Amino acid sequence: MFFLCIYIIKHFDGIFYIYKYFFYFRTQVNTIENNEDIRKVKNISFIDKNGKKFTRTNDESSITILDTIAFAARDVAISAIKKNIPIEIGILAERGCPFSCSFCNGDRFFSNGKVGLIRRRSPLNVVNEMMSLTPLFKNKELILHFYDATFITRSADSRAWIDEFCSLLEERNLKIPFDAFIRSDSFDFDRDEELINRLVNNGLIGTYVGLEAGDDDTLQLYNKGIKSIPIHYR
Repeated sequence: MFFLCIYIIKHFDGIFYIYKYFFYFRTQVNTIENNEDIRKVKNISFIDKNGKKFTRTNDESSITILDTIAFAARDVAISAIKKNIPIEIGILAERGCPFSCSFCNGDRFFSNGKVGLIRRRSPLNVVNEMMSLTPLFKNKELILHFYDATFITRSADSRAWIDEFCSLLEERNLKIPFDAFIRSDSFDFDRDEELINRLVNNGLIGTYVGLEAGDDDTLQLYNKGIKSIPIHYR
């Protein structure tokens, strides 16, 4: 992929920013080799050689049913484990983020520019991939990282997804240690103790939480959509 980037930049009077599907590289290379109009290639942005004109071509429609996407190949991970090389194993259960924090582009980048659009894999599809990864977790030091922008929120859709996810893990007695990204308001600590314990019992060993500002003016500036709340100590 790195060499393809160099090839394209070297053979076109502009600077490319590929912002969606990497398989469009082949289309770009073929277009350049055939001396065709690069503006016909979808999902690319470029600046002309003078750095003055910015062009963004049309978007291809987003994949709406994520379960149709094949599981990630783990050949490199398997090879590394055999050689006792430390690795990290990650997984994505959804694309997008329901929040529009001013310092982050996750809600736009992972939603193909459609702010607030959330596309989720089914819980069954995610658990099936986790099942396929069980041979890699014979090494008890490995942790599965969920790289979703926000693994769980207080929305009804998110809670329903988590409930089914936990039920499937319980049915299969699957306990792979995992961690995830959440927000400071992902849980209501006065009401969600049972839910948190259920996630822990099904493999959750930790979360990544951003430190929030302590005053409402800064939270509003960052477009966090929350207000400062008392800290809970347990």
